[in-house]
Amino acid sequence: MPCLEPHLAGRGRLQVSVRVADKCAMSVTTSVANASARELQSLVEQIPAVTYIADFDGSFRLRYVSPQCKTILGYDPQEWVADPEAWVSALDPQDRDRVVAEAEACIAAARPFDFEYRMRTPDGRVVHVWEKTSFVRDAAGNPVAVNGVMLDVTDLKLALEALREQEQALEAERARYEAELERQLEERLYQASHDELTGLPNRRSFNSELARLFEQREPTALLLLDLNKFKEVNDLLGHVSGDHLLSAVASRFGRLRRSQDFVARIGGDEFAILLRSVDSIEEAIAVAERFGRALTDPFSINEKLIYVGASIGVALYPNHGTTHDELLHHADAAMYTAKGAKSGSTPLGAISIHQSPDTAGQVTSQTSAIRSAVLPPST
Repeated sequence: MPCLEPHLAGRGRLQVSVRVADKCAMSVTTSVANASARELQSLVEQIPAVTYIADFDGSFRLRYVSPQCKTILGYDPQEWVADPEAWVSALDPQDRDRVVAEAEACIAAARPFDFEYRMRTPDGRVVHVWEKTSFVRDAAGNPVAVNGVMLDVTDLKLALEALREQEQALEAERARYEAELERQLEERLYQASHDELTGLPNRRSFNSELARLFEQREPTALLLLDLNKFKEVNDLLGHVSGDHLLSAVASRFGRLRRSQDFVARIGGDEFAILLRSVDSIEEAIAVAERFGRALTDPFSINEKLIYVGASIGVALYPNHGTTHDELLHHADAAMYTAKGAKSGSTPLGAISIHQSPDTAGQVTSQTSAIRSAVLPPST
């Protein structure tokens, strides 16, 4: 039989060599792993964020917290590992209940964290933190540990807040600018449509209103009213007093008009009054007399009592005209008829209705009891 001892001796040496090689490989692997772990730890501890590892078995227990906890938040990382309440105590009181509730909900549902909150450093400084986690899972997919990162986003939050405040300031400035533009537009529209002296609508507004009434085909009475001897007021007392008188007359007319009436100053001492829904001569005369009587009491202008009269011409739409020019022409003619009315030797205020076939025999030169004169203050 062949001798097997040399062969057996060689096998023993081979087995010893394999065991030695295995130990060397394990040693090398362990050294590499330790070196990798050190390098990884060194890398983790260089990033500008707090990192941590926590065991997870239905609860949450910190096992490792990086040194940045001290540099960023001012807390010793080992204190957080040793005291489960240390992290909760460091939360800003205004955020604590919300953050704890969110964390507990994530733990109960085995759901990663991803939220922002504020923390208070030991010296009272506020740090805005963004925390995000991921799970380490076993072969069955169950979470067994948590890797977390806490980023200091204070500068970003402050920059965003400053940007938001700047946007709000710009929005407020834009709103003020638009409001001022709107105010100026309204002011210019008002100035374009109103008499600067009396504040009443001007001729342009009167023309627009009359056109609108024509479009609506609404029965309307037009009164044209001219102050008697207004020129004498200007000549005797000056144009300033005349302006004050016009403003006072406009104020009386404004108080007298009905809500549906339209009163305008269309030039000089001439006023136009549109009476909506008036289709009878009698009603138009009644309103005209009311405006005439409004001038009965004297006006006190610069310590002088001024008495003025009025001549009023009346025309009805559609009875006396169906166009702007036609109705205005007939009311103007009626006003001049009233202006020529006499009572004794003293010109009086008067009302005249435009004469047309359907109003023949009803034309009137009724006089008002308003004497046109300028009198000194009574003593």
